[in-house]
Amino acid sequence: MSARALALLDEAAGRRLRLRYRAFPELYQELLAAHRLALAWRITGADASDVAITTDPAAQSDLTTNEAAAVIGITPSGVREAIRSGRLTASRRAGRYFVPATAVAEFMQRRAARM
Repeated sequence: MSARALALLDEAAGRRLRLRYRAFPELYQELLAAHRLALAWRITGADASDVAITTDPAAQSDLTTNEAAAVIGITPSGVREAIRSGRLTASRRAGRYFVPATAVAEFMQRRAARM
């Protein structure tokens, strides 16, 4: 599928799909990868193969605090507080937190068990 087609699909339904399937880590990762390719196409005009070659695979499994917040259903400041309190694992690069998708899934499972 072309990056342009991904951008159109992402614009039409990407956020809804990512939120709907956030509890399914493998599918969520695929949707997130498609979202990132679509963003790259919008910004640079690069096609999907160019982006896929230059994208760091380890970074694809990490979410920003905003992305993690959207998945979990809390605010970005709530994500940062969970990180500071040790309830959510994250790494820090260039002054920003990055949360592994697996840590988000575990956090959501613990959160669901409490409710």
